[in-house]
Amino acid sequence: MNEQQYQSVLKWCRTNTTKEKLLTLLCRYSPVGVIIIYLGMILYLSLQHDPRLIKVLLYPFFALFTITLMRKFYNRPRPADIYSIEPLIKHHQGESFPSRHTGSAVIIAFSCLYISLPLGILCFIIALYVGISRVIAGVHFIKDIAAGAAVSTVFGILLFIL
Repeated sequence: MNEQQYQSVLKWCRTNTTKEKLLTLLCRYSPVGVIIIYLGMILYLSLQHDPRLIKVLLYPFFALFTITLMRKFYNRPRPADIYSIEPLIKHHQGESFPSRHTGSAVIIAFSCLYISLPLGILCFIIALYVGISRVIAGVHFIKDIAAGAAVSTVFGILLFIL
């Protein structure tokens, strides 16, 4: 998206204070939903002494570690860093590429899919919203979201499916 498109989206978000507050809350807290599901799944696997617990704990770590290294290496600016926009949520400058929130949500969705198809589908739906909301909020470019999702998808397929 270019500056004018971000301004238009953010203007639409701010046409109503209730809509703005709702979008802000959803953007800020939708990743928490995935984390709660993930932690619940870890607790369940732990209580069941399920050997899949090791994979569910380690594989997301590998993906997030890779994404974090990529962010440090590329240190790409965020939309608010280069455009005259006020994002819906405050965020530090730089390290926009790839999106760690989206990458986290996607690799957690793969973890959940590995354990339970319905839980995995639910987490993929939430992950999709996490990515879209980060763009709408003005804290990520679409390429940041796509890269975060792509890195986690590669890890998810290689580690959980193959």
